[in-house]
Amino acid sequence: MIGTRPLRWAQLVRVLSARGWQVDLLTIAPSPGHPRYDADSLNLLPEDLRVYRTWPGPLHRLAYRRRRRPGEKIGASASRKSKLDVLKAMLVPDPAIEWVPFALAKGLRLLREHDYRLIISSGYPFSAHLLGYWLKRRSGLPWVADSGDPWAFNPAWPRPAWRIRLDRHLEARLLKRLDRLILTTAGAKAGYLEHYPDLSPEQVSVLPSGYDPA
Repeated sequence: MIGTRPLRWAQLVRVLSARGWQVDLLTIAPSPGHPRYDADSLNLLPEDLRVYRTWPGPLHRLAYRRRRRPGEKIGASASRKSKLDVLKAMLVPDPAIEWVPFALAKGLRLLREHDYRLIISSGYPFSAHLLGYWLKRRSGLPWVADSGDPWAFNPAWPRPAWRIRLDRHLEARLLKRLDRLILTTAGAKAGYLEHYPDLSPEQVSVLPSGYDPA
C-alpha cells in the first residue's frame, strides 16, 4: 500500500530487523482493486519479515475487489460505491473494524505458536489498536500503540457529538491498557496529555516520520 503509515512502518521494520529483532506482521489480504495498492512496495520490507494475512471483511472486499464490474455502467458503479460508503461510515471506529475478528483469531494462534516479546499496533486505522488491546489482554505482553494522528480529539475529522463521545470512551479504555504510546509530533503528545490526565508523560514518546538517508 502507498501511504504515510505503510512507508513509516516499512522503514521501522527494516531498522528493527537490522538490530536483531524478528518481526512478524499481521495485516489484511491484498486488494489489487484498492486505489493505493502497490505490489512493488513489498520490496521495501526486509527479507526475514514473516507476513500473515487475513480476510479484510465483506465490505472491504465488495468495495475494492474491482473498480467496476464487467459490463456495469458508470452510474450503477457509483451508486454501489455510495451505498458501501454509507455502510462503512456506520462502522466504529473505522471500516477496518470488520477485519478485527479475523485478525484476532489469527493473532491468538500466532501467540500460541511463537514466543513473542512485544505487541505493536499501528493506526490509522484505529481499529488496529483495538486488536492490540485484545491481544494484550489475552497474552499479558507489553503493548505499544503507534498513532500517526489523534483519534477522538482530531479537529480534522468532523463527526457528530455522540460519535466523538463514543470514540473518546474507546480511546480512554485503550490508553489505560497500553504500555507506551508513540506519536509523530510534540503537539500531538501535548494534546493527549491534556485530554487524558491519567496518561503519564513517561508513557508517551514522539517519533517523527522522516526520510531514509540511505
